[in-house]
Amino acid sequence: MSKITPDTRFRKSNFTLYERLDTFYEYINNLFNTNSCPFQILQFQFEKNHNSSESERQHAQRFAKLRIGKQLRVGDYDSKTKKGSGIKLIFEANVHLDFANGTDEECLAYTSKNYDRCKLPEHNPNPKKGLKCKCDFKDITKICKYCNENCKRIFARVNEDPKISGPFLFTFEESMFDTDNNKEENQNFYKEAINEVLNRENVNDMYIKYASKYKR
Repeated sequence: MSKITPDTRFRKSNFTLYERLDTFYEYINNLFNTNSCPFQILQFQFEKNHNSSESERQHAQRFAKLRIGKQLRVGDYDSKTKKGSGIKLIFEANVHLDFANGTDEECLAYTSKNYDRCKLPEHNPNPKKGLKCKCDFKDITKICKYCNENCKRIFARVNEDPKISGPFLFTFEESMFDTDNNKEENQNFYKEAINEVLNRENVNDMYIKYASKYKR
């Protein structure tokens, strides 16, 4: 995999953010209410920093996909001068970016996970070759072939209350700024999603199912 530099360009990406977490939700919410928003889908949740000596430390784990036809470079950002470029300037922070190699559904599942996968070395025989824990992100009883009942898996989010930790899903609605385009299509998706939730379908599953259906 090629090294990520300030000039690396992304159509979609995963990222980890460690700074300005207290204002991040409000910032993203405001961004998606502007016609200049570059993203089609963005989802994140607040997770624990398990490797930190400070128990209260956390980060935002996120997946983002740009609107059709857009591509952005990583860029840079100076937190003192508030100047920069690219994706880092959009977030006004020095985010750590990674390639999003899975499908949109897989990336959305990862950034809304309940549990981290097992980190025990014996359950990850060769991570570089893709041989590692594949336990289910949602159901702790679903164990992969590398793990067993002694597998150590930790609750990923900072809180079990989704209002505090997420996952928070944002989708750009061009119909908010277009009086006619796609209104009928988007309304149909809304109606389908609402009906399924009212029929007691899993809300997290609805996020994954409908987020990728918006053409714009």
